[in-house]
Amino acid sequence: MKTQTFNKDTIVFFDRTEFNLKGYEYFLEDNSCYISERFLPKLEHDIGTELFNDAVANSSKLVEFSQDDFQETFNPFVSQLMVKHGITTEELKQEYADRYYSEYLTEATEAQLIDYILNGFNEE
Repeated sequence: MKTQTFNKDTIVFFDRTEFNLKGYEYFLEDNSCYISERFLPKLEHDIGTELFNDAVANSSKLVEFSQDDFQETFNPFVSQLMVKHGITTEELKQEYADRYYSEYLTEATEAQLIDYILNGFNEE
């Protein structure tokens, strides 16, 4: 399991409480993002024991996020896809620029843009 660090503002919510994960270590596994075990005590201190206990996945004793938890901010799943498929930030920006004036796409997430790059764009 390869750990990485959130180097950008990464906003998530714990029971409607906004929190920035910047500086925390994480790893991706089985379509989930987990906070590294060594950062769990810091997270508990930062968000409080009650929110922390609510956030801990019972079976793994880890704090787990899905891709949907990162919709409006840095998304580690998108970064992983970009590396896996060799997509550069410039290509992502170009794809957005190409789609910007489409009546079918006024807003797009990075994950959607990667999907368009890999699979094409269908304006049905």
